[in-house]
Amino acid sequence: MRENYKSEIAEEARKEIVGLIGDFYNTWDELSGKSKKIFLESALALSISYRLSPLAYSIFYNFLIGDSPPCFMELRLIIETLAKAIYADRRYSKKTAFHKLECLESFLENGEEGKPISMSKFFKSYLPEATGEELANEINTLWHQLSRDWLHLKGYVNKLIDRIQEMSQPSWSIGVPVVYEESDKRDLNELQEMVKKTRKIFARGKSSWSDFYFQCI
Repeated sequence: MRENYKSEIAEEARKEIVGLIGDFYNTWDELSGKSKKIFLESALALSISYRLSPLAYSIFYNFLIGDSPPCFMELRLIIETLAKAIYADRRYSKKTAFHKLECLESFLENGEEGKPISMSKFFKSYLPEATGEELANEINTLWHQLSRDWLHLKGYVNKLIDRIQEMSQPSWSIGVPVVYEESDKRDLNELQEMVKKTRKIFARGKSSWSDFYFQCI
């Protein structure tokens, strides 16, 4: 909706979302300049094309129609996909991009002892091998925050109840499409901050990935 694109309340969130889309496109352009085959060989390159970029555009669409909750859910998927792709490129370096992701999903489903590996355990025990412990912890923290506050029903309902008690019911609870109002400012500020954190994680994750990926090919 044109009103939401031009909304002063939503301006900073919009800038970050557009920036996220640009981050993925610029990385895609950079990688395609190195080698066209990289999208068949790298799980991260493949994920940028078929998962991360579409999710970023979906965030932008939901933002425009005033439906902010799905934006947070899609950010969670971006964080999860990014972490898996980086790790898959590290662990299964000799396989094709599709095979790397298939192997990783099979590993997470079956584990090392026949037990599924939760995302929490993956972030804490395996991801540091590819990203370093500090970045893996940041990914873990953001993923859990997005899950707790916007994916799980309890967090979602608690936010709605808090807003209603404050007499500032968010527009998205009424129905979409909807034009942003002052009552949406808190959620939009949170969205801006979460996208900004996601962009920083992507930049650092890409840097960690580059350090090992181009040494292995």
